[in-house]
Amino acid sequence: MSDGKKINRFPGADWLGRRLTRKVILVFAAAAVLTLGLMCWSFLSYLDAFAGSTYDAALAESDKTLRQTEAFLLDAGPDWPALRDHLAQRGEGCTIQNEEGETVFEYIPEDWTDARLTVSGVGSAVMADGRTVELRIWARTMGLDELSASLQKNALFALSVLATCVFVVVAAMIYVLVVAPIVQLRGTMKE
Repeated sequence: MSDGKKINRFPGADWLGRRLTRKVILVFAAAAVLTLGLMCWSFLSYLDAFAGSTYDAALAESDKTLRQTEAFLLDAGPDWPALRDHLAQRGEGCTIQNEEGETVFEYIPEDWTDARLTVSGVGSAVMADGRTVELRIWARTMGLDELSASLQKNALFALSVLATCVFVVVAAMIYVLVVAPIVQLRGTMKE
């Protein structure tokens, strides 16, 4: 058998070699790049949605607190001790300025020892005596640990779903491109 033909101990191995060429490797590489791009895009989209919903929830809560404080001032008038108790119950701070811009009331809870404060709501209210005052409701910003814990909990679920989808796609590709040809080769070898 020296006629120049290569003798192969496994019949059908040439068929497998023809099926698994450089094209298959390129398909795997392209699929890996596309999957990486899809994973990055979907994770960044998820983070964007999480940050947006967290921000929107904080704004909605601050607007609600501002409206409640305005309503309290309309009912109670300039009863500063009662307003202080009202704000302490809600864990909010407040600064009230008169029409001339002078601060007539300010309350920031004593347990707020850090500098992470933000004006979360600004509005005006007409007092019972007809004066208009400007309210600034202060809220504590979300701390890094609190934000990280919330993000970790939500991201764990999203990443688990994403990893499951990637696993299913890769498993299907491996079956179609590697296992199915080997099964077909074994079938031709038995014949």
